[in-house]
Amino acid sequence: MSDGGITKLRLAEQAAQSSVEKAREEHREKIKRAQVEAQKEIEKERKLINEKLSEKDNELSKEIEKYNQKLHEDTKTVIEKIRKNTEEHGEEAVQMLLDVVTDVRIEVRDSTSIHPSFVKV
Repeated sequence: MSDGGITKLRLAEQAAQSSVEKAREEHREKIKRAQVEAQKEIEKERKLINEKLSEKDNELSKEIEKYNQKLHEDTKTVIEKIRKNTEEHGEEAVQMLLDVVTDVRIEVRDSTSIHPSFVKV
């Protein structure tokens, strides 16, 4: 081969290497752009999910507040009923307790009914 042919081969090889390097660089840039875009999409979805979660959290908080308020009102109603019943029937209840406590009945049982070994022969 002549010097002209070798020079052409070297130039062709350099051109090919340059094209390959350029293609590799373009590929790296595409990958970087794709990663950036993917990260943006992830952030967008994360933000959307967090917004939905926040909405659900607010709804649940309102529901809990309503439930607590109803529970408080129901408790007040029950306590008021108990107070009313106590006022209306308190003396009766006290009298019934006193009657039970003061009504003492003494029962003497036959010793044989306790245990047969206590039977006198």
